[in-house]
Amino acid sequence: MNTTLSLYNISKNFYTHHGKIAVFNSLSADFYQGVSYALTGPSGSGKSTLLHILAGIEVPCLGKVAYKGKNIALLKNKDRYSFLQNDIGMIFQTPFLVPELTVLENVLFKDLIIQYPSAEKIKKGLALLAELQLEDKAHTFPHLLSGGQAQRVALGRALYNKPTFLLADEPLAHLDRTNQQSILAMLKRSQLEWGMGIILSSHTEEIIQSMDNIYTLGSGY
Repeated sequence: MNTTLSLYNISKNFYTHHGKIAVFNSLSADFYQGVSYALTGPSGSGKSTLLHILAGIEVPCLGKVAYKGKNIALLKNKDRYSFLQNDIGMIFQTPFLVPELTVLENVLFKDLIIQYPSAEKIKKGLALLAELQLEDKAHTFPHLLSGGQAQRVALGRALYNKPTFLLADEPLAHLDRTNQQSILAMLKRSQLEWGMGIILSSHTEEIIQSMDNIYTLGSGY
């Protein structure tokens, strides 16, 4: 059976000076490795929040998130590190590249945390940049990149360790249609080649329809 990332009766509320805003109410869902999912819905429906909850970087008010049947909130530090390092690739709406690192070093970031990558891993990073059509930017710093280039570097960083699940928040929003099609094809190849599950949010109908499953979120879902 494929690895699952599951939500069990998730509720999430935010509080403002106007009172409580219920984003999710007893939401349950299973996401399977090797399957792609689109999260859609109006702004404020909770797409980004749901991705953050699935990654364990935001905590639900009620319910739990389970990976391989284990509650990620209860993972020991080493298991949580492994989950974020090896099992999850994350792309935010903002690339969040490290400005002091080159494009190549940003792609290799997860390995840089441990030690400087080997020649083999550097070669792997360069090959990934070539696939992203950024090989000529390998030694460039982030402030010299366009918004679309920076987002592609963030995608390379997320895919570098071949994660079990890619969680992507509007990953193609800053790209022109040609680059959207190229990156979308790359994501689908990753899904087929190593069984990566894809969970992405989008407002673009063509991208939404290219996923295997569509979840439409709404207030109080």
